[in-house]
Parts: sequence; structure tokens; C-alpha cells
Amino acid sequence: MQRLHPMRTSRYGLSARFLPWMAWLEPWARELRQQRRALPPEHPWLSAERAAMRQVSEAIRTWRVARDTLQERSFAALFGPTVTAGATEAKATAPARRARRHGNNGQAA
Repeated sequence: MQRLHPMRTSRYGLSARFLPWMAWLEPWARELRQQRRALPPEHPWLSAERAAMRQVSEAIRTWRVARDTLQERSFAALFGPTVTAGATEAKATAPARRARRHGNNGQAA
């Protein structure tokens, strides 16, 4: 059942176990894994990666704000007057109801 998980199937789908013509990549990948080393912090590719991630993050944040604004405005356009009127009436009548419930002075007995 674990092998059917979508995160695993994408990896298995490109492996030599499932695609025999990918077998030529395995020795090359093993060699590259052994020679792999980190780039220095001032490398231009790292700064480009950071800049791209900032842009992606800002785009996601902008999209989220626009989505939330649209939802709030749509809700207000559809239900605003009815919901707002009901809330206003409830606040206005609350002292009168409290007074009837607890006596004329509105305080608990």
C-alpha cells in the first residue's frame, strides 16, 4: 500500500526498476552523489535562488490577500445587509431583554 502513495509513485516512476531504459542513469547519479559539495554562500546561483524564492513567496502572499479580499467582499455583497441588520438589532434589543429578564434596572437580582 505504501508504494501506491503519490509521493512515492513519482519517484518510482522514473527509477530503473520500472523503466529499464533509465538504467544508464544509475551509475552516473551514484557518481554525482559522491562528488556533490555545497556552493559557497556568495555564489550567484544561490543569490538567484533566494531572489526567486522571495518572488514566489510574495506572489503567494499577494494571491492569498486578493483571494481573501474577494471572499470577504463577495460575502458582504451577498449576506452583508441581512447579517449586519440582524446583528445590529440584536445589540439594540439586548439591554431591553436583560431588563425584562432581571427586573427593571437591568441587573441580576
